[in-house]
Amino acid sequence: MKKIGIVDFGFNNFHSIFAAVKYLKFNVIIIKDSKNVKECDSIILPGVGTYANAMNFLKKKKLDISLKEFAITGKPILGICLGMQLLFEKSEEFGVTKGLGILQGEIKSLKKKFTTEQLPNIGWYILKKNNVNKKHKLFNVSKIDYVYFVHSFFAVPREKNIITSNIKINNKFICASVQKNNIFATQFHPEKSGRNGLQILNAFCKIN
Repeated sequence: MKKIGIVDFGFNNFHSIFAAVKYLKFNVIIIKDSKNVKECDSIILPGVGTYANAMNFLKKKKLDISLKEFAITGKPILGICLGMQLLFEKSEEFGVTKGLGILQGEIKSLKKKFTTEQLPNIGWYILKKNNVNKKHKLFNVSKIDYVYFVHSFFAVPREKNIITSNIKINNKFICASVQKNNIFATQFHPEKSGRNGLQILNAFCKIN
């Protein structure tokens, strides 16, 4: 059976992701440093917290290097919420912090885009799917509608064709998910999105 690695920052939504993947009956490897990354068939990079703290953790444990090496192998990686944002080149959260740079683009503040909105943005949104085809495996499982968001920042990919879905806030669209080859990411939380989220996680865990 496939081994799904989940990065444990020690301060994020690790336990929710862990419980969801175990419920789907996949083997889980807890990743706390770079030693067991090579054992994994797929990796989930979750995240709740600040960008700088998360990147400091990854660098301290040398996971920044291991994750980049893992990405080159072609094995699947899924970034969730902050985990999605860490995959990009940099974030403007509390100053500029460099990210993993696996995906091109940067992380921007919702406050600057929506000055009148209450932050963080919390709630259920309908996904507007973009460019979805047979290669976009997370959204070809069945009908996916409402999913759950909790965030104050959002990704602005340099390559617009990697955006697989958006959500609409005050008639403006923001990126909700991306896929580039073996790299997948969602700004929303599949582990908190009920049946829809479980379908997405199940589809990811089955990708070879």
